[in-house]
Amino acid sequence: SLRVSVGDHSTSTAVILPAKTASGGVIVNSTIGFQDSYDYYKFTISSNRGVDIYLSGMNRDADLELLNSSGRVIGRSDFGGTTPDRIRLNLSAGTYYIRVKPYSATAHLVSNYTLRYTNAVSGGYATQIGRV
Repeated sequence: SLRVSVGDHSTSTAVILPAKTASGGVIVNSTIGFQDSYDYYKFTISSNRGVDIYLSGMNRDADLELLNSSGRVIGRSDFGGTTPDRIRLNLSAGTYYIRVKPYSATAHLVSNYTLRYTNAVSGGYATQIGRV
């Protein structure tokens, strides 16, 4: 698993994830809140692939977003409390960003989280955005 440090709070400093993942995916353990309001992860895929992004282990409310290369949100899962969030989408070749953010950036509440990212599925997924 990866441990993320300060400095991953914009698309230009995003943590780079592998182009392809094994069936278990990549697991990241980190925190957001207070001085680190957003965590960004970048991945690039060279062909159409299904991606599965799963956010869990929060001790405070956190939300999950998927952005295209222009920074536009193309997927969001924002259930309240510590309910896990998931985004499963079929994506075309390109660069994408995962954004983990606290429910309220002004609350300055710190939350731990575990992010699992898998893109090893070439056959695709049924689209699922939201609660697991």
